[in-house]
Parts: sequence; structure tokens; C-alpha cells
Amino acid sequence: MAEIAHTMPSSVAFLDGSRFGVTRPGLQVTQYETGPFKSRDWFGHNVAEYNLKIGALDSSARADWDIFISQMAANGNIAWIVEPESRTHFDVICGPIADGSRSTFWVPNYGGTFSGQVFVDGVLVDSSTYSTTYYYFTNLITDSGATCSDYQEWDTPQGILNLADVSRCGLDGGDCIRIVPNGTALPSLRWASDINVTEGQEYTSMFAVRPTGSTTRQWYANIHWFNGGYYSRSDGTATNCPPGEWTILTCTATAPDATPNVTTARPGIIRNNTTALDHVYFDCAALNLGDYDRWHLPSLSPNAITFLSGSEPAAGARVTANFTGQRVARVRLDPRGLESRITSSGYAYPININATEIPEF
Repeated sequence: MAEIAHTMPSSVAFLDGSRFGVTRPGLQVTQYETGPFKSRDWFGHNVAEYNLKIGALDSSARADWDIFISQMAANGNIAWIVEPESRTHFDVICGPIADGSRSTFWVPNYGGTFSGQVFVDGVLVDSSTYSTTYYYFTNLITDSGATCSDYQEWDTPQGILNLADVSRCGLDGGDCIRIVPNGTALPSLRWASDINVTEGQEYTSMFAVRPTGSTTRQWYANIHWFNGGYYSRSDGTATNCPPGEWTILTCTATAPDATPNVTTARPGIIRNNTTALDHVYFDCAALNLGDYDRWHLPSLSPNAITFLSGSEPAAGARVTANFTGQRVARVRLDPRGLESRITSSGYAYPININATEIPEF
């Protein structure tokens, strides 16, 4: 299921004394005279637990923090945390449970090329069965493009009168861009810069749109392929987008064989109605590796691994990894205590934050 990853901002620093530990959900131990008896263990992996002490926040960091909290923590949504230190991790969960067709799984490593061991249901996987290229980012677009913070970074092939930046109303808590259709052609928008791709490799474009007006419109994501010049376009499924609500669009496609070779791509969106003049806001843009359908800010995104065609893990399998690096954890914050102390110097000191890793199923 497509998901927007709200990651704790890098401007929010963890202090000495922050606790990083693990727990085993579902584990119950009954004491007997002969010793403890493990009676129930419905989850076979350790999950991370955190008690985070946050440093002083200046006005800029406080704005980042407030956006982060308002977008996810107060609503009980999933958050992502990047641990501050590099260390060795074992048996760490990678992405959701396999469904038999999913090829790409996020690896919870940040800040460099992943180098480690990959397992499926505890069995070490031979490197010949997955891509030997580990991607530094799951999202291959830039930070400013991913956050839709500058309309000048986008092309308008047809059907659009103008674009405009809109502050602080995006799905990610930051800015977004408003599309004003011209009513003469299907409104179409795409990223203006080329992103390097490999022919025969699968990619996923991803956007969030929020129409205005009173009528549900259909939009779909797409990927534009280039081989020196424009070559072709792959379209996702047309999706009903109710007015006033954010809807996530995705398109997964394989870079086509062509002569000369397809070498670059640009993600985009298009509406299937020409004449409607309703404005629409869009945010959270991505071109992800493989069939990965999560949006991450590129500079805070985890690594990714893609299993080769025919080697996808079987339905119900769990992918895990051992690696050395900064761990990325998908967590839910304890909503109690999400508050700050203000000092006379104008700095804010958030109270300790508790978080528990939430594995994907």
C-alpha cells in the first residue's frame, strides 16, 4: 500500500542519554519452579524501541519539528527515524511481507551504499538472485523536486495555464504546487530534469494530488522515457481523486527496449478530463527503484534492493538483513509528552519522546 514517509527532520538532534533498544512483541514468559517457560511468541523478530532526548531547537529547527509533529505524530501516523550512529545490525526487517510478486524492498540503512547479507525467512540469499547494485536513495528525484517546493522545476507539456508555489499546505507538511488548467487539452505535468535509468529495469513514479471544486476527477501517474529525445510514455491506472482530499497515484513500468537505448526518465501526472478548470494541488513526487511504492525525502531515504525477475520472495516470506550503518526505523511515536519547554532565549526543548518500531505486514 502506498505510503508517505514522514521522517524526523535532520535538524532535530538526539542528545547523550537517548536510549536505543529492542523488544520482542508477543513474548510471554511464565515462571515455574524449574525456570521460565516461553509460552507465546507470535512475532519472530526483535523490533526497535527508542527513548529520545532532543536537543535545543532554534527557530528554523522548531518549524521543522512543528511540521513533523502536526503531520504525523499527533494523528498517530507512522514516522521514520534515522539513528545518529553507525553500528552493526542483525536480523533487521526489510520492507513488508512478500506477496509473491513484489521485487523491491527497502533496506533500513541510511547514509551510504548498503553492504551486508540478505535473508528470506532466515535463509541467506545468494547474491545472484538480487540486484548487485544497491541504491543510495529509494527516491531518485531531488529533495526540492520530491517536496514540490519550486514550480520552475516542472514542465507543462499541455493543458496547463500556469503553476504556482503554495506554502505550508502539502501532504508532507511543507510546500506544494498548484496547477491551473487552461481547458484546451488534458492537463499534463512532468519533472523537467532527466533522471538516469537502465533499460529493462523497473521503476515507479509516485505523486499525491488534491483537486479543488466539487467534482471527483480522474488523474493518473506516468513515466516519460527518453533515449536522447522523447521516446514514449507509460501510464498508471486512472484513479478517482475526490476534491479536498489527498490521493496517492503510482505508476510502475519497465524502461522499454529502444534504439538508441532509453537512458533517462521523468515522472509525471495527467488528468483525463480536458475542459474542467478546477485547480489541483500536487505534492510528494518520486521516481523509485523497482515497484517500491513509498515516498521518502531523498536525503533521508533508506537503501533499496531489487530481486531479479523470477527470484521474488514467495508470498508470506519475510526479508531481513545484516549490515553496518545508520539504521532507519519505521515507528509510531507515543502521543503522550509531544510538547516542548520554551526558554527566555527563545529555544525550545522537547520532552523525551518514546517510539516503537512498527514492522510492515
